[in-house]
Amino acid sequence: MGLLRSLRISGAVVVLALFAAGLSPGIRSGDAVADEIEVLVTHAGDNLEPGESECPSEDSCTLRAAIVFANADESDDAIVIRFDHGVFPPGEPATIEAADEPLPPITRANVAVDGAGAGVIIDGTALLEENLAHGIEVSGENTAIAGLTVRAFSGSCIHVNGADTTIGGDASTGAGNALDDCAAGITVAADGAQVQGNAIGLTPAGENAGPMPVGIHVQAGEALIGDAASEDLANYVGNATVAIRVGTAGGEDAATAEIRGNVIGESLAGDPAPVETGLEIVPPGGGVVADGNRFANAISAIVIVDDPGAAPSMQNTLRGNRYEDLELIAIDFGPTGDRIPNSPASDGPNGLQNHPEFERAVQAEIRGEVPGPCAGCTVDLYLAERRGSDAPDVPIEPIPETSTSTGSDGGFVFSNPPVSPGDWVMAIVTDPDGNTSEFSAAVRVGSGIVQCGNETMHPGWNFLGYFGSEVSLGSVFPPGSGPPGPVRSIHQLAPGGNPPAYLSWFASTTLADTLESVSAGEAYWFYSDVEMVLPGSFTLTQALPVHLHEGWNTFVYIGAEDSVENALDSIAGKYTAVFRYVNDGDGERWLPYSPDVPAWVWGFHTMEPCAAYFVHMHEDGTLTPLQP
Repeated sequence: MGLLRSLRISGAVVVLALFAAGLSPGIRSGDAVADEIEVLVTHAGDNLEPGESECPSEDSCTLRAAIVFANADESDDAIVIRFDHGVFPPGEPATIEAADEPLPPITRANVAVDGAGAGVIIDGTALLEENLAHGIEVSGENTAIAGLTVRAFSGSCIHVNGADTTIGGDASTGAGNALDDCAAGITVAADGAQVQGNAIGLTPAGENAGPMPVGIHVQAGEALIGDAASEDLANYVGNATVAIRVGTAGGEDAATAEIRGNVIGESLAGDPAPVETGLEIVPPGGGVVADGNRFANAISAIVIVDDPGAAPSMQNTLRGNRYEDLELIAIDFGPTGDRIPNSPASDGPNGLQNHPEFERAVQAEIRGEVPGPCAGCTVDLYLAERRGSDAPDVPIEPIPETSTSTGSDGGFVFSNPPVSPGDWVMAIVTDPDGNTSEFSAAVRVGSGIVQCGNETMHPGWNFLGYFGSEVSLGSVFPPGSGPPGPVRSIHQLAPGGNPPAYLSWFASTTLADTLESVSAGEAYWFYSDVEMVLPGSFTLTQALPVHLHEGWNTFVYIGAEDSVENALDSIAGKYTAVFRYVNDGDGERWLPYSPDVPAWVWGFHTMEPCAAYFVHMHEDGTLTPLQP
């Protein structure tokens, strides 16, 4: 620690410490060795009469007077403003009410205001009607603000115009600040700011208790917000319209930031603290790196604003983040509220980088391409939440060790990724310049194979898929049976009939036959006298698409088992109802499903591989079942 000297002046203590650079809250590693002067705040008031407050003093040094003292000091020593624990006990914080005017800006370099270990609240309720009254304003370089609660100011709780300023620190040591009820929690307008360990918008109270407009705003310069190296350096931001904003619409100064390891939309206890937008990047803001953050309870997680009057924001790298409880999409260019279709166009946020498109997703291999093509780009695979028609699908978290590079044609392959059949996945791509795309559509991971066959028929009517080889119908079915055979008749709905019409075959006669053969993968009505197994089977590794006409259709679903909504997603909005006819030995019955009626009316909830169905279409469409 070096040489420590104490000097008592007018009964107060001023500590001078010779120390290695970086030990003071206001001095960073690499700076020259300096002396430190401690100024102890010994009075919680702010409206003392002129001359009544002075620093140092055993009982009348206010924070306002301490800042005036620090600004007036012309030495090269670092100054640390701390708080008397007898006046500012940590268990019962004392409130400094900014009564007549804002506190003076900190204009001197190398000043730290350190409330760690004390209980200090700076309240600006009396100044709310003033235009842009900031709680703590910093214009001096190499300054630090730690361990304070600042609330209820019409401007920023903490406003930074000085370079190389540290706001907060290790939350486990009490260095983080708690900021609420201001127009912005922290505003940064200078290079080199470090914003870490702060809780912003989590304890709103008083007349200005609505959501804060902005939690952290980087208006200009370059900032580090959070740090993935330690959870104690994460900023928690909630109850805000925009949690973190980089850039200002119409601004002239460029702004950028590294945003790492922060928690957006949740309290320190894990309770919801909703925000509208987690991270907003506004031109001329750009070159942002957002990595390892958690976005929750938001309408949109990350928005890159498309401002027609400004050059688009570029080189924003948005990888490794986690998402939960989003209303809209995770990464939004525009914002539009939905994924922008891939196209050759490149004029927009992040160059409107095309998102990945999946070609096949099974447990052994997930492959696809990035149109453009995007050659030498990085694709990240995410576990996803499938939400169907209620809301857009959203990513949840990156799947470990699943980043891969695209080839010259934009193609990519994930071999044996750590996923299971039934998982849903999404992907993003980042080009060599650092432009990350919006997320892809979600795709279900399949097992890679579906096997159909050996369907059991019960006495009476059976509506089943046939999976044997094509058979020309003779006098009996199955062929080789003794006459008249176990199957009395077979019927198939003729495609495109309006009204519906059937092709039919009857045992032991050809007089009324219009159905000449049965083919694999087709749906038929079978009337059987006995219980029997319908012979035949086949195996597919791909889903089998089916073209459906307006009106009634029958089909065999050859794809992965999933909810009806998910399985029929490729014809969503084109069908009105789906029916399944069941004869399982416990009676023959129809089971209905319709997307337009409550779930308690449905007779079934899951599309089963190899089962036969009726569907009523109000327009033509092609059903592409989920990858088995």
